[in-house]
Amino acid sequence: MPQFRLTQKFSKDLKIKILDEPSSNLAYLDDWFIDVIRIDRKKVAFVTHANTLLSFLIPYSHVGGASKVALAIKDKLIKFVVDNKFPQYQEQIEAIFDKDILYCKTKDRSVLGHMNDFKVFIEGYTYKVPFDKIDWDAMMVQLNNTLAGDSKGGYNRPIELMLAFLRRSIKSPYDASNVIMFPKEKK
Repeated sequence: MPQFRLTQKFSKDLKIKILDEPSSNLAYLDDWFIDVIRIDRKKVAFVTHANTLLSFLIPYSHVGGASKVALAIKDKLIKFVVDNKFPQYQEQIEAIFDKDILYCKTKDRSVLGHMNDFKVFIEGYTYKVPFDKIDWDAMMVQLNNTLAGDSKGGYNRPIELMLAFLRRSIKSPYDASNVIMFPKEKK
């Protein structure tokens, strides 16, 4: 079950008035923060993974509004794993996003702090660029290659953290620390 930690601005766009507390026992790929930013006066969902800070930008106009962002996150994540040569995760991602969605409060200020830092990058990237000329994929690649502080006092790139997780899970798919269980291979 995916958990989306919504900022007040995004929850207002979804017309959700009361948000629950976030759950702490989730699969690794289930926990996401969603905020809304404006670029050239148009709304864009700014989605960040809670553990790796991997981020996606999803313009409302590209997906049909705030209510369609959850489905777009699934599509972006599948595209990410396929583009990075991890197609075996596609089934697990689809299974995660086929379950009920939990919308909840943000609670974790550190991820929101990183998102605010990333917003400065986004503002610079889109400055004086017409909305329809923005290369969203190129911007997300650069954003996910930006150094961000981690919980251990070091600095890492969000894309490297996510790829490291995916590699670790392939090496030991049934390790107890891995939260995504792979289906048995069909012979």
